[in-house]
Amino acid sequence: MDKYVKGMNQTFVYWEHLKRSGTGQNTYSDPIEIKGRKEDESEVVRTRDGREIVSKAKIFVDRKLKLNSYLYEGLLTDITGEAPENVDEAYEVMISGASPNLSGTVELLWVVI
Repeated sequence: MDKYVKGMNQTFVYWEHLKRSGTGQNTYSDPIEIKGRKEDESEVVRTRDGREIVSKAKIFVDRKLKLNSYLYEGLLTDITGEAPENVDEAYEVMISGASPNLSGTVELLWVVI
């Protein structure tokens, strides 16, 4: 995994989705910086609940990310303490997945925003 992560040269801010209240209010963890590599390719994809969406990008990430969480390309110092829904260019994680590398020795983690 180390060699795989070394190729991730972009920084993202990640807010993990913790829960949704009975009134529909989302709660998130404090934001952290993670490493990733973004592929700017839009495509029509189907979410786990069956909705078809047009993705903004696929991002290979250095850890598993939860659905309904948020990602922002940049540094923590680029944002204020706002909720992720209010941060320009912060996008919801719509799909999360993993694929083996060609030799089957490493699991490549990715998300679609």
